[in-house]
Amino acid sequence: MRRAYPYAKKLEKRYIKNALSTIKSKMIKKTLRGFLEADKKGEKDYELMVCNPGCKDTFFEAGKKMPKSYEKMIMKKYPFVLDTMKLRRKQIFGNKTSVLRNNFYEKIPAANIKSLKKHGALSGCLQPMQQSQDFKNIKKMNK
Repeated sequence: MRRAYPYAKKLEKRYIKNALSTIKSKMIKKTLRGFLEADKKGEKDYELMVCNPGCKDTFFEAGKKMPKSYEKMIMKKYPFVLDTMKLRRKQIFGNKTSVLRNNFYEKIPAANIKSLKKHGALSGCLQPMQQSQDFKNIKKMNK
C-alpha cells in the first residue's frame, strides 16, 4: 500500500502539470488570436484613413450629414459616442459640405501631408491630433 501512494502522487502531479500547460497554451493562443484580429481591424481602419480618395465611409466624407454607413459602424462599435460624433462633425464642417483639399483634411499641416504622401498615402482622413500616432502606424504598415 505504501508504494502505491507515492506513485499516485507522481501521476497526480504530472497530470496537473500537463493540464496547466495545456490551459496556458490555449490561453496564449486565444490571446494571440485576439491580437491578430485587432491588428487586422487596425489595418482596415488605417486603410480607410490613408488609402481612401474622397474619404468615403469616414467621418470626413463630403455632405451635410454624417454618412449612413459610418453611422452604422459607429452604432455597432460605440453606440454611446454617436451623438458626440455628430456634434463634432457639425463643429468641424460648419456651413461647408466638404473639408477636404486634394483628398486630405484641410487642417493637416503641409509638412505632414508631404510625409503622408512620401509613405504612400492617397488620402488623409484624420484629424491633426491623431496624426503623431497614425504616422508611426503608417510607417510600420509600409515596412
